[in-house]
Amino acid sequence: MEPLDVAVLALRFGMVLLLYAFILGVLRAARTSLRAAEVEPVRTAARAVASESPSQRSTGPGVLILRVVEPGGSGLQPGETFQLHGEAIVGRAATADVQVPDSTVSNRHARFQPRSDGWTFQDLGSTNGSQVDGATASGPVNLRPGAQVALGRVVLVVDSHDKA
Repeated sequence: MEPLDVAVLALRFGMVLLLYAFILGVLRAARTSLRAAEVEPVRTAARAVASESPSQRSTGPGVLILRVVEPGGSGLQPGETFQLHGEAIVGRAATADVQVPDSTVSNRHARFQPRSDGWTFQDLGSTNGSQVDGATASGPVNLRPGAQVALGRVVLVVDSHDKA
């Protein structure tokens, strides 16, 4: 075997080793990002204790109580409640005031906002849209007790609210 042949063979082995090292690096990065996506979402302070009965809840001025009716794929439980004490963004992002970890819910999906005459709901340009009582929410919608709010596959109902 000539010295040139040995050098070419060594370069080939070196390239194969570099290729395997690159593939291993890509797989490690993918595994790390997938594990980060599997982390249990942080429960926010806006969520009320689900075990409270409606008679035990204290609803002061400006409090909106939302109850999960259909959790979709979010991991929320039917009957779980959220208490909103002021403007709140609902979405999948960790920065959302109320986190709903469902693939059909956008990072910043919608806004609940107190007004002088009650509460309003507004879709924030989400991918899958929102509905209030079956009608597409294309702008601010006034909420009433009993209203059903659909965020993708997740359905919430307004248990009660006090005027702000």
